[in-house]
Amino acid sequence: RVSEAKFLRALCYFYLVQQWGDVPMPLEETNTASKEVTRVAAAEVYSQLIADLTEVEGILPATASNYGRATKGAAQLLLARVYLTRGWNHNNSLGGNADDFNKAVQNADKVVAAYPLAANYADLFPKRSENPLEETFPAQNDKNAEIVFAVQFSDNALTNTGDVTGTRIQGNDYHSIFGGSGENTPGNLGRSSAYNRHLDRFITTPAMYRLYDPQLDTRYHHNFVDAQYALRDVPSFNTGNGVINIATGDTVLLFRPWNDPAPLAEKGMDVGGTKPYAVINNDEIGVIAVSPFHGAYQTPLMWKFWEPGIPYGDAFGTLDFILFRSAEAYLIAAEAIVKGASNGQLGGADVYFNAVVDRALGANAGAEPMGATNPADVTSLAAASYRATPGNLTIDRILDERAREFLGEYMRWYDLKRTGKLIERTSAMNPWTALKGAMEGFHLLRPLPQHELDRSSPSISQNTGY
Repeated sequence: RVSEAKFLRALCYFYLVQQWGDVPMPLEETNTASKEVTRVAAAEVYSQLIADLTEVEGILPATASNYGRATKGAAQLLLARVYLTRGWNHNNSLGGNADDFNKAVQNADKVVAAYPLAANYADLFPKRSENPLEETFPAQNDKNAEIVFAVQFSDNALTNTGDVTGTRIQGNDYHSIFGGSGENTPGNLGRSSAYNRHLDRFITTPAMYRLYDPQLDTRYHHNFVDAQYALRDVPSFNTGNGVINIATGDTVLLFRPWNDPAPLAEKGMDVGGTKPYAVINNDEIGVIAVSPFHGAYQTPLMWKFWEPGIPYGDAFGTLDFILFRSAEAYLIAAEAIVKGASNGQLGGADVYFNAVVDRALGANAGAEPMGATNPADVTSLAAASYRATPGNLTIDRILDERAREFLGEYMRWYDLKRTGKLIERTSAMNPWTALKGAMEGFHLLRPLPQHELDRSSPSISQNTGY
């Protein structure tokens, strides 16, 4: 249990040091009131992380006595993350060196050997139909040999409730916080669990869809819902260019793959086409005009975490949320080898990289999946294979693959900061960054909470730039 606690402490401090840089690092129980705060250098925090995780790796069991507890594999994967991050040595402040990349590969290899990849990407996430009218409500299983560590939720949403005031439900909300809504199209049922509530807290950028091969990559098919359907009859619906009768089950909104845009003749009646439903191309996401077919802003539903049959609302999900899975170990090894580490037990960086790609291709394993050459240019149809060869693997290609594989799994900010690509790639691929203004170097650290500054004595200083 002490080793489990040290693992969890290391996980927390790893998040803290990446977000805020130098942070307080108490290692002994606090048993007296104090307002004194001492920030510890980031390099010292990383040294402590490695010391703790190396210790507990030798103590934690390979298989937990109760499913969900920390294991040897969880410590090894976190060690691989820590070594990889320290090796990049952000602003020369982490105490990293070239050998950190070798150690990242060594720990990643331990995870690869113990946690086989799931046969199918979709096996890791909820099972459901893309058409609510055809939903069969299949039995869900949130356990898989690929999963190393996960946040657990009860199978009964009522037991996931939050504080006594009822102000916040603490169940799994990953089904509702990503973009795309079924509520703004004709034939919807309003607030119902059929399409559930989509809060649009995290919007998938147009560039994200363009990273995938929509025809070959099974992740595209699982992660996004291209078509939305009428859930009730809508007689005499005015499209703006003619009146039609919409029947339950009819398509009312269709998103075309980025590499197969619809010409006008194949678009909706609302814009002068022939189709009795709205058709949206990738370059129109976020800039489309309002029409009777849909609301002011529509994106393909990001349904990676959608669970059918749960109550309508923000946080009624019951499936576990994966924090660590072995696909990440493959890509950690690939990144570390590109950064100069020796080849791992499977071979070079391309071998690790392609293992993840081929799992995503399913029956098309070995094929050449084609992603957009320039994901940020939504008007371009130029495409290139994202299969790796011994000579073509770069950090940018690895970041593209991490985006495809770990979409929505809360790694992206850390990945972009670690590799020094946060400002470059966010500025290029996130249209909202352009609207709000350029990012600057100080954004690589978060601002300290004001109430922490106010309460500390003597007062600690804010991170630069805030």
